[in-house]
Amino acid sequence: MAATQGDGVRRAASNVKSAFAGRGAGLRTGLVIFALALVAGLWFGTALLVQRDRHTAIESVTRANRQLARVFEEHTIRSLAEAGQLATVIRAQYLRLGKGFDLVRFFRDVQGERTLVQNVLIADASGQSVLNAMAGAPAINIADREHFKVHVARDTGEVFIGKPVQTISGKQWSLIVSLRINQPDGTFGGTVDIALDPAYFARLYDQIDLGPGGAVILIGLDGIVRARAAKEGGPIAGQNISGAEVFRQLEQRPAGSFTAVAKVDGVRRIQTYRKLPGYPLVVTVGVAEQVVLAEAEIQRNLYFLLAALLTALIGAATTGLYTVLARQQRAALTVQSAGARLIEAQELAGMLSLEWSIDGDRVNWSRAPAFLLGPQPPEGYPVYREMVHPEDRAVWLAERKAALEARTPALYSDYRLMRTDGSMRWISCTQRPAEMAGGVRRASFTLLDITARKEAETALGQSESRLRELTHNLEREVQERSGEIRAREALLHLVTENIPVMIGYFDAGFHLRFANTAFALHLGVKPDEAALGLHASRLFPPARQNLL
Repeated sequence: MAATQGDGVRRAASNVKSAFAGRGAGLRTGLVIFALALVAGLWFGTALLVQRDRHTAIESVTRANRQLARVFEEHTIRSLAEAGQLATVIRAQYLRLGKGFDLVRFFRDVQGERTLVQNVLIADASGQSVLNAMAGAPAINIADREHFKVHVARDTGEVFIGKPVQTISGKQWSLIVSLRINQPDGTFGGTVDIALDPAYFARLYDQIDLGPGGAVILIGLDGIVRARAAKEGGPIAGQNISGAEVFRQLEQRPAGSFTAVAKVDGVRRIQTYRKLPGYPLVVTVGVAEQVVLAEAEIQRNLYFLLAALLTALIGAATTGLYTVLARQQRAALTVQSAGARLIEAQELAGMLSLEWSIDGDRVNWSRAPAFLLGPQPPEGYPVYREMVHPEDRAVWLAERKAALEARTPALYSDYRLMRTDGSMRWISCTQRPAEMAGGVRRASFTLLDITARKEAETALGQSESRLRELTHNLEREVQERSGEIRAREALLHLVTENIPVMIGYFDAGFHLRFANTAFALHLGVKPDEAALGLHASRLFPPARQNLL
């Protein structure tokens, strides 16, 4: 990019010079157009950088969300499958033992320390509870509950996952997984109802720190939240979010990502969702967009600040050049040429950090090094020391060795680097002593592209040399001209010395510049250089000053 920009600057500068050769006014117009184009390009590039950082941040969190959604999906499926298996086993025991089945003891044995299942209840065909895993729990009737009525209507042979309810017995939110019980003749005989704790899922989701505004939600295809965990807390189940964006996305694909405002709390999140295969459920993982883009916003403000400063600099430079061009076309051409050279010299240096694992001779770059090292060849980059300029390599190796041996806390060196495309860049390298980390010796380096600075220093040195040469030539010419004048005055004095005529001359300010001996004696002064420079008023009597 830097090379392309430099070529564009050179072409623009050449076009401007050609315009000035024809018309001064045309050049000033061209200068304004060039400045506007440069500012437009600057802000367009800034906008691209902002958009790139934003896209990178969103893409990064989306990848992380996809992994988390897959983990939550697998865990939820496994938990629901275990609940279904538990319901099947309990139904089999009840059909075999009837009311003699000790459900309390059975539940205590299988539950252990797990907190997923809150309670197990067996109801007969009328909805009246006949067995309850909670010892001493009063009998209740669940005939009006969705998870009971769905099995009365038809026998699907599968478990049913209903909406979260507040259990009649426990007065707390539960996610009911129910299974139909058939009589020997196949008629409806009741249900096995297992109450799952939505907080179990919420606690699991809450173990993942999604930052302020983050949330993980388990939703039914009916729009009812089965379990929810959010950094800021709130209800863990029961909310109706029918019509949310996730359902419109599900119409197109079973898994994906989108950005939308949540219906539950109004937070705009970057969300990833996955439909659970075999279950009418969807798990979503959302991170607050404001949190995701916080760092990108800081970078955006920095880009805009730099762009504004550069715009101000460009505006100031353009104004100054325009004013000079209005005064003198030739001077403006000189300024424009100098400005073009200055712009070419102001290439922004890139910075790159690397960590070198000394024993394994492996290098970890902070980012892709192509902008500094050049395009990566198919066989990979050569060994770094081979890219150091041959004339600088020995000094570089010695300085690197000194830093590795910790003779200095940090060592700074400048050297030339040969890029893979054949070009050369000046590098300023900060080397730090080797340290042990995880049993591996590592050394860190920071590389800064200072090519523009070196070029500027070289240009400055050349300008100083030309200035010294010009000054020296001017002093020599002054000395030569002064010698010629003194020689001519000596010759004039010699020629007029023996002539019996008074000869002298004064400058426009009536100061004596030359007088032969006859004129000096007439004036009453010594014929030497002491009288030269005296005003006529000091040489002539007052009575004769009117002759001047």
